Amino acid sequence: MIITGDLENGKLRVWQWFPHKVDEKGQPLEHPNGYYVDKIPEYPAPERGFDYIMYYDVEKKEFTFEKKERPLTPDEVSQEQTDLLKDILAELKKKQS
Repeated sequence: MIITGDLENGKLRVWQWFPHKVDEKGQPLEHPNGYYVDKIPEYPAPERGFDYIMYYDVEKKEFTFEKKERPLTPDEVSQEQTDLLKDILAELKKKQS
């Protein structure tokens, strides 16, 4: 795979990746704006209100993820409200028992 993005302090903030092209010997071709990697790691599990930014350390040749808080999406707000209503309903049922 070839990864591309913005280089910041020796780390590439990965924006995109795509299959690499190979030469007649099957070796990966260089890409002027990217880095060859064997595979892309899986992103961490989604969390409400957070995004993960993928970085690639070009010296160490390893990936890391930065967890960044963001505003809730409309679906996340709706889910949060639904969860709250379920909790309130469960408490009311306990009090009635």
